[in-house]
Amino acid sequence: FVAGADPGVFTEAVKVEAIIPGENGVIHAVDFASVVIRGDREAQRLDNVVARPDAVKLNTSGRTILAARALDAEGRAAGNVSITWEVVQDGVGKIDPFGSFKATGLPGIYESAVRATVTQKLDGELITKSAFVDINIIGLLTDVSVDPDLATATVSESVHFSAMGFDENGLAIPGLLVRWRLSDPGLGSIDPVGNFTASATPGLYTDAIIATVTQTITD
Repeated sequence: FVAGADPGVFTEAVKVEAIIPGENGVIHAVDFASVVIRGDREAQRLDNVVARPDAVKLNTSGRTILAARALDAEGRAAGNVSITWEVVQDGVGKIDPFGSFKATGLPGIYESAVRATVTQKLDGELITKSAFVDINIIGLLTDVSVDPDLATATVSESVHFSAMGFDENGLAIPGLLVRWRLSDPGLGSIDPVGNFTASATPGLYTDAIIATVTQTITD
């Protein structure tokens, strides 16, 4: 976000929408942010740059927006600055002048792959500071873990299970579809989000909870 010239308080001026494919269809969420734009003031001396986020996780060909904050020694916004973005690890992806990054590299962990350089001209002096962003490109699903791997429940009591999927580099994969079922329906019931309710005769039942995890591959 780059502020305009008119100072003031602008309620719910920024809108963000998230659309996520879920098990039962598309999930849609909307939120708003307000903005306060201050009038002209003396520029604060550039002392530090903070990249947000400082690490991102993307599918191959995935896109995200990166941002950089220029701060003075007291953590206030430093004015009169220019920001340039560049990819410093060849092949990991591409980024435009506004921080829009697209992954193009092979799955892997790329530390300090993108650099934001902030320059400030103040009283005839040129000040330059940089910040880096780690890029994690997600590969194919290779491993799944269920938590807890051993649960104790009494009859009619519920226990929540969760499943995580990982790629070949150990990166947790977001947005996976998980389907739950029981190896023996007589053990009880389990709902679509992993809540198991016991109803069977007391005992130890191995491999009783089965999670089928699916990764959606997009171009």
